[in-house]
Amino acid sequence: MDNKSDKNYEDQLRSIKEDVDALQSHLLSKKTPFYRQATTLVAFLALLFSFGTTVVSYYRVAEQDRRASLIELRGLIQDIGSFPKQDADNNLKFKGNQTVLTALSANLNSQNMVLAKEAAAIIRNVPNRVLAIEYSAVGTALSKSGLIKEAFFFHEEAAKRADNPIAATGAYRTLAGFAVAEKDGETARKYMKKAREIFERFPLATQYVKDQTNTETEIQSARMELDLGEYDRAKEHIEKAIELHKRLQPAWPLTLQSKAQIEQIKLNLSLIEQSK
Repeated sequence: MDNKSDKNYEDQLRSIKEDVDALQSHLLSKKTPFYRQATTLVAFLALLFSFGTTVVSYYRVAEQDRRASLIELRGLIQDIGSFPKQDADNNLKFKGNQTVLTALSANLNSQNMVLAKEAAAIIRNVPNRVLAIEYSAVGTALSKSGLIKEAFFFHEEAAKRADNPIAATGAYRTLAGFAVAEKDGETARKYMKKAREIFERFPLATQYVKDQTNTETEIQSARMELDLGEYDRAKEHIEKAIELHKRLQPAWPLTLQSKAQIEQIKLNLSLIEQSK
């Protein structure tokens, strides 16, 4: 191959190499990660910041809404709690005027129903932010307006969420009472059984709290069986109540109150025996 041919060959080779280099550079630029491309990186960071700001703003607004709902709920419960006093005041003020008392009572019941439903709706929107006592208060308000089915749910939640044995047993006794009103003895006993077993859940309660709570549970069980016409069962429960009552401080108000309840149920059972 002559010199001229060699030179042409080298020129062609150099030209091809330059083309390959240019193509390789172009391809590499296409494969460069986005984080090595300044304009892409800036745009991505701007998008990420915007997204983060939106998320934070959303949660902040949601939290503000939840707090506002809880404030509204507590206001409604406070209003509902004022109705019994209003009713008592009306009975004193309009004593003997049954027409006025009936109208005022109906008005209070309507207000109670409206506010109780509003409170129930709020609780369903923020269920995990509500205290057991608030579930119980709304359940009681619903039951006073005859909304027993709805009240069941709120008292069951109150029992589950209660952080002390007295609140939990109170909720279970209330549920048992609803069942008795429906003449459903089996369901009523199921709830009273949960009330008796409450200290498996709260084993660190003091002995006095255990004795007082269990005494009250047995008294309520005896009264429940009386209402259901199960007199032998009632007698069993009142006998248990008497034994538990012996452990209580004799001069304490709750002890005296329990004793009066026991004596009343014993009297009722005695009258039933005599009538047979």
